[in-house]
Amino acid sequence: MKTQTAETIKEKAMGVEKRASRKVKSKVKALKNRASSDLSGSISGYSQQAQDLIDRTSTALLGASQWATDTAKKLPAAAKRLNLPDQRAALDFAEQRPLVVGAIGLGLGLFVGAMLPKMSSQPARRTRK
Repeated sequence: MKTQTAETIKEKAMGVEKRASRKVKSKVKALKNRASSDLSGSISGYSQQAQDLIDRTSTALLGASQWATDTAKKLPAAAKRLNLPDQRAALDFAEQRPLVVGAIGLGLGLFVGAMLPKMSSQPARRTRK
């Protein structure tokens, strides 16, 4: 009688084990699918942001190039109207006084650097709510 009871218990345990195994497998599969969809959503989000950045950069570079071309075309006429020396005179001045030209460039660089906003080298701290 004990052997039948032991066999019955063993069979019931096997059935419980199979059902538990199926539940665990289905839970793992669901988690795996959810993680996969979350990951693909994140990747597509980053991909879209990268493409937007590339598009904005291309537009900005095109605009800067057009501005530089237009300015280069208008510069000689503007220099004449302001009675500034022509290009040859400016090149002669640069050849005769390279230190003065370097000092002017350094001064302009310092001025532009002083006008830029201060940037921190430390990453921003996140606050917990």
